[in-house]
Amino acid sequence: MVGGSEVTQNNSTWKLSRPHITANDPHLWSGHMGFLRDGDISTWAWDDETGEFLRGEADSGVVVPILIDIEQQLVSFQLITNQVRMHTVTTNLQALLNQHGTHKWTVEPYPSERTYEE
Repeated sequence: MVGGSEVTQNNSTWKLSRPHITANDPHLWSGHMGFLRDGDISTWAWDDETGEFLRGEADSGVVVPILIDIEQQLVSFQLITNQVRMHTVTTNLQALLNQHGTHKWTVEPYPSERTYEE
C-alpha cells in the first residue's frame, strides 16, 4: 500500500492515502481512497476587500475509509450510499494496490452489513 498511488478509470482519478499502521498490530493498515473533481460545484465566496459576493467553483469528490488486514487477507470499507458503488471501490482499490510491490492483489466484494456498535 503506497500513499499517493493513483489510477484513472471512468473519468475519475482515484488516489490512495498513506497507510496508518498500528504499532501494536502491524498487520492492520488503515487509510483512505477517493477522488476529487476540480471545480465541479458552483459556489459563492465573500470578498472582504470589495464587500461583494463572488461566484466561484469548489471541488467535489468522495473519500472512502478502508482497513486492510494483511494477515487474514480481508479489506473492510465504508460504502457511501448514493455516492459510490461497491464494484467501483473494489476495482479501483485493486488497481491501486497492484501498482507497486511484488504481490498481486485481487479484491472481490463480500458484502456484510454491520451496525456501528459491531
